[in-house]
This record gives sequence, C-alpha cells and structure tokens, in this order.
Amino acid sequence: MQRKIMDNLIMWKKSTRKKSMIIIGARQVGKTYIIREFAHNNYPQNKIIEMNFELFPDAKEFFENDLSPDAIMSKIHLNIKYQNIDFKNDENNPYLIFLDEIQSCENALISLKSFTQESKLYHVIATGSLLGVSLKREFNGSYPVGYVEHLEMYPLDFEEFLWANNINQDYVNTMKNSFYDTSSITKDTHDKLIILFRQYIIIGGLPEVINEFIQTKDYDMVYKVQKDLKIGYIQDIKKYAKDNNLKEKIEMCFNSIPNHLKEQNKKFMYKRVEVNGRERMFKGALDWLYDAGLIIYCNNTKRIEKPIDVYRIEDSFKLFMFDTGILMSMFDSDKRYQVLNGGEDFDIGGIYENAIACILEKYEHTKDILYYNDNIIDIDFIAKSGNDLLAIEVKSGNNIKSLSLKKFSENNKFKYVISVKVSSKLIKEDTNIRNIPFYSFALISSTKND
Repeated sequence: MQRKIMDNLIMWKKSTRKKSMIIIGARQVGKTYIIREFAHNNYPQNKIIEMNFELFPDAKEFFENDLSPDAIMSKIHLNIKYQNIDFKNDENNPYLIFLDEIQSCENALISLKSFTQESKLYHVIATGSLLGVSLKREFNGSYPVGYVEHLEMYPLDFEEFLWANNINQDYVNTMKNSFYDTSSITKDTHDKLIILFRQYIIIGGLPEVINEFIQTKDYDMVYKVQKDLKIGYIQDIKKYAKDNNLKEKIEMCFNSIPNHLKEQNKKFMYKRVEVNGRERMFKGALDWLYDAGLIIYCNNTKRIEKPIDVYRIEDSFKLFMFDTGILMSMFDSDKRYQVLNGGEDFDIGGIYENAIACILEKYEHTKDILYYNDNIIDIDFIAKSGNDLLAIEVKSGNNIKSLSLKKFSENNKFKYVISVKVSSKLIKEDTNIRNIPFYSFALISSTKND
C-alpha cells in the first residue's frame, strides 16, 4: 500500500546529519508495515535488525548497563535470533535498527542518543503503541532531547485512498486541478468523485479496513473490521492508562464524540459525558486521548484574524475522531448507507465535519491548528494555510445556502482571510466565496504531504 511518508523516510536516510527517528501516531495507522517496507527496499536484508519489545521481551537485556552502540551490538551478535546479520561495521553499508514497541524499554529510548552519535554506522527507527502517551507521561526525564527527530503518521489521506483503489494518477491530477478550475469536471465525473469521497468517509483511512474493502467490496465486512478495531482502542485504554478511574473517564470521553457530533451545537460539553460533568473530572482523560492521537481538537476563537492563536477561547472547543471509519463504527450500521446515498439526517453534517477536520489536520502535520467561531458568526472551521486563513463552511446536504459565511465574506476586511464553502455540489459561477467540491478540497490539501 503506497504511503507518502515513505518519501520522508527516504529523505531521512539520505541526510548526512541523521538523528534517530521516532514515528508516532495512533495504533493501526500502518507504522510497523511502512517501516518494514522502507527497510526492505533500502537496506540489505543482512543489515536489518528488528526487535519488538513486547513480542520479544528478552531484547530488553541488550539495553542493560552499558548503552553504547558497541556494547548493545555485541549482545545482539550473541543472540541466535540474529545469526543471519552481517555484523561487520561499514559506513558505506550501515545497519537499520528497528525498535518496535519501544515504550516497553526505557533504556532503548535512552540509547537513541548514542546511536545518533554514531549515525554513519547505525540508522535507528523507533515506534510503539500509544507512544505519544508514554513519551509525555513516563519518559520525560530520559528522553534524548536533541538526538531524535519525529514523524507523525496518520490514517491514509484521500489521495492515498485513491491509490489503494488503483485510481490512475492522471485522473487524480485532473481532480486536483479542479480545485482551481471546475470547468474541467463534467457532471458525470463529478458524481463519480463524490461517491468515491463518500466511500472514503465510510471506510476511513486505516489500512486494515481499506484492505478489507478492496478485497470484498462488502460494507458489512468493513463495518465488522471497524468495530473490532474500535474495541481494540478501548482495550488499549484499559491496558495503558494507569489509573482505573482515569480509564473509565477516557472511555466515556471517547464514546461521547458521536453524541456531540449529532447535536446542532457540537461544542464539547462535559455534561454530555456525565451528568454534572466538569473540566476537572475529564481534563486528564482528554489529554490522554489527545496524546494517543485518537482525537482532534478544534478550538473556539473570538476573532477570525491573525494571529488566530491569540484569540483562542479557553475551554471552548469541538472534538473530532482521528478517523472517520472508526467514527462510523460508533453509529448504527445503516448510517453508512445514508452517507453513501447522500442522506440528509441531522447528524450526517457532523460526520462530514469530522472528515474535513481529519483532512485539515493531515494538511498541516501539526496539532492545535484548527479553530471555529460561534462567538460573532457561525463558521465551522478556521484553518491556517500558509500566510492565509481559511474560513470554511461544510455543507453535507443539498441545501448549501450559508447565510453565516455570506455575511462574513461581505464584511471581511482582511485579504488574507479566504471564505470557502465545501460541499457535494459542482458550482462553476464566480462569487466572493470559493465553492469547492469535497474531493477537490481533500486532494489539494493532500498535496502538502507530497
């Protein structure tokens, strides 16, 4: 399965001042698969050393006492598991060391400093389950600051989804160009592209779910895989969250997201999680979900102008699920057919907003970049785009009139704020609002990942 992050890894390999690499991201986004694929295609097989500290707990012994590369490699050399590795040091033929589930071995994390210092011989990539949680809560004191770089991996974006479904790249490029000129898209093509985008919403971007869809084209089987993965995330919460009370609160917050998105006012409210709920009761749970990569914050703002961060309203935000497929698994199973057929149930709007939130988060490759406004005027998203701000209204149904966005665009005094309406419609007339079909918005956003 082709992933854009592969280009980042190849650039990392070519770098002359290489640090050890840590890849973070939610479980099941494909981290282990892509690292193995990268290793297989870029290093001799007898120079690849992989260890999973949960499946192979004895590997922790390699990282006891002396954490110099020579000492660690000497211990690995003596283990029969690695008898086929070529242990001759050669700067022209470095090792690729893949440390999986590194959160289970703190000393392995500490050793990244010494491996970085010997980067001509050793290229090291580390990842693990809920690594964001572990790095923030457990390994602050031992983290090798200055000796590692990070890549964040997300579920597949829309372009990667199209690749996985064998959509021709020339066809994809035509869709990208439609962002600037919708005249290149016929109604028949538009209708097909909207169906593809709706499929993407239903299926989401997790590789296992996409593979199931490609192999079976069976939405019931897709739904089953999604439900199983959702259960897996709940089991992760129970496994990795340390305090029993915290575990309960995390699960409650996670499960509350669809209920928030069903409401007209989608602002996250603690009382929707639990009667008489308060910030102090759930703040730690939300922090945990955020560090695990399972939720996306969209902060409320007092003004739609730069610097947008200055105008953030404390404790006023919307929450979205990191993957629309997992979100769909939390609705009744017939909801996917309503989305696919262009249904207009009230809560479908929240599902489309979640899809746009996922697209925008991948676009910036950073956290805390999404905003909305309901203080003066109701705008679904305000997002940074280079030196500009995008004021975005999301319209999931057939009625795409937007009095809020129209009023805002008429009174907008900042040239750097661009009004954007994203919908299922193909609107060719020129207005002071950019009317963009969902698929065009998703693809032009994905180009920043190239």
